[in-house]
Amino acid sequence: MRTRIDDFGRATAGPSSALLRGNHAHAVLAAILLCCATILTAPGLGSSHLAVRAAPRSLAPQPELYYGFTYSDAPAVPTVQGIEQHTGKGASLVMWYQAWQLQGQPQPFPTAGMEAVREHGAIPMLAWEPDNYPQGDSDPAFSLSKIIGGAYDPYLRQYAAAARAWGHPFFLRFAAEMNGNWTLWSEAINGNSKGQFVAAWKHVHDIFRAAGATNATWVWCPNVENAYTTPLEDLYPGPAYVDWGCMDGYNYSTLLNGTPWRSFSQVFQKTYQHVLRLLPPTMPIIIGETGSVEQGGSKPAWITDTFTTELPARFPRIKGLIWFDIAKGGFDLRVDTSAQSLTAFRQAIASPVYQTDKYSLLDQSPIPSPEQFVPPTPTPTPAAPLFGLPKTILTPPSNLGQAVVPLLLGVSIVVLVVAWGSAAAASRRRRAARHAKRYIRANEERSRR
Repeated sequence: MRTRIDDFGRATAGPSSALLRGNHAHAVLAAILLCCATILTAPGLGSSHLAVRAAPRSLAPQPELYYGFTYSDAPAVPTVQGIEQHTGKGASLVMWYQAWQLQGQPQPFPTAGMEAVREHGAIPMLAWEPDNYPQGDSDPAFSLSKIIGGAYDPYLRQYAAAARAWGHPFFLRFAAEMNGNWTLWSEAINGNSKGQFVAAWKHVHDIFRAAGATNATWVWCPNVENAYTTPLEDLYPGPAYVDWGCMDGYNYSTLLNGTPWRSFSQVFQKTYQHVLRLLPPTMPIIIGETGSVEQGGSKPAWITDTFTTELPARFPRIKGLIWFDIAKGGFDLRVDTSAQSLTAFRQAIASPVYQTDKYSLLDQSPIPSPEQFVPPTPTPTPAAPLFGLPKTILTPPSNLGQAVVPLLLGVSIVVLVVAWGSAAAASRRRRAARHAKRYIRANEERSRR
């Protein structure tokens, strides 16, 4: 390596030193850029679109289900809270029953009940039944032909208008268990005939649509099938009229003559497969009513198996479940029929699979499955400026990383500008020194001549 003499007569060790001195500004720039890159790639700092690092490997998504309980009518919030405290977790669904008439009096849309449930954080589900409660085995006034013919259109239009005025999403489980022979809207009784259920469903649905009540999510809910039920193909209105599929079914065991103890899969699997063939592949399904008695087997084991194994692993399209927490007709299906059953239920729903009461801001219609729920972003309320500065400037951000990165980038830019200016000034001084040196040498040569 050759020794060089710089512009001030000093010996240097070679071209590398000269390069570093001659390109001081570039070296400073490279150092600053290196610092910026280090900052941006530091763990926990910066936004994901700025950081240059490998994304973590995503795990298989965990299934999510809504869950809740039945109530005879619109429950008061303290009643809901009492059951939630009893079972150890807030419920994401609250379902109650409403007939079109109660002892001959038309029943209005339950705005107050809907709002109370929504503010509590749960999603309302209304089991809406076209009958006059309590009714007998037949009531010609509520035949399907009466509904189709428009006898209840004024009531339905008023009801749909009230639903629209309330404006928030809710599940409308209309005319459930239509394939059995114990409901007035069954095609097997009350003077009804084949094809009328679908026609009546579409008629009611069209009135809601015309009223703009699109906040109703329509739930089509047959009972689990047996040898005596009407074929589901005859009762399905089609995807344009249904938002969620549904099934009702119970483990009545020996309390129902000739019925053995049955697991959740034995109760639902056959009908589940049938419903899957009818519904579009993306339509979610909910269990509208279910439960188990104690007699004939282990109810705690039934509960544990249902919630921890059956639903998450064997019924992937099921995205919600309503437990029939009522003792009725000689069947006590409540979760606390024994201390062991209550404990099993509390432990099962503690899983993050089962969603809690976090849906007060739900604004999606039709209501999506839990995995597709998108919490809306609240609109910030403008605050009065303090000392002339907006509140957003004075309030520390919740994400420190998002604040630190812009700050460090700003500091880096300032340092870069200062360093570049310093390097430029040093370069100008060196050029001036060279000119002065040449001038002195030239004068010395002229003197020697």
